[in-house]
Amino acid sequence: MDEKEPTPASQLERDLTSDIDDSRRLAKRSYVLAQMVFFLSILTSFVSAVVIAVGVPAETQAKVWTAICAAAPAALLTLNNTFKWEERTRWFWRKERLAYGLRARLLYTQNPRLDAISREYAEQSTKLEMEWPAMSAPPVQPGRPVPIGADAGIGATGATPTVPRAAAVAADSLRNAGLERDADGPGGRPVTR
Repeated sequence: MDEKEPTPASQLERDLTSDIDDSRRLAKRSYVLAQMVFFLSILTSFVSAVVIAVGVPAETQAKVWTAICAAAPAALLTLNNTFKWEERTRWFWRKERLAYGLRARLLYTQNPRLDAISREYAEQSTKLEMEWPAMSAPPVQPGRPVPIGADAGIGATGATPTVPRAAAVAADSLRNAGLERDADGPGGRPVTR
């Protein structure tokens, strides 16, 4: 049987539909994981509080389980902060809405411009990829500098410096100590004077 070769429009529609389906599935999975971790942290916190309030028998095994229940909320919080499931859920839903909107434009616009839709999808996807919540990275709003601790070199205004300001303060400190690095990148060689 002869199969027709897909047209560029049908291929773009297939790609967008695939991204919509994948984003929905991954958003739902991330949401469920975030809620499970939240629920388990509350449950284990409650169980450890009840066990401690009631009193733990002198058996070593009971003490071990009490310690595990007491440590679980902090471990679960660390797990959630590392994998950032809530942020990933929002990220996947944003990607789904982008692909859904472009697919709707492709399907329901009279004479859609495939090159414009494809280009916009590539550009928006690239921007979206830059906002992917990395593991163990502090949450950052797109387009805003990352504030750092006040002890890392407060400027004359007393405001918390941003990363570029902190980098300049650190570079000045290294330069004054004679330990500045050359332009070889993060692992550059010390500059000797």
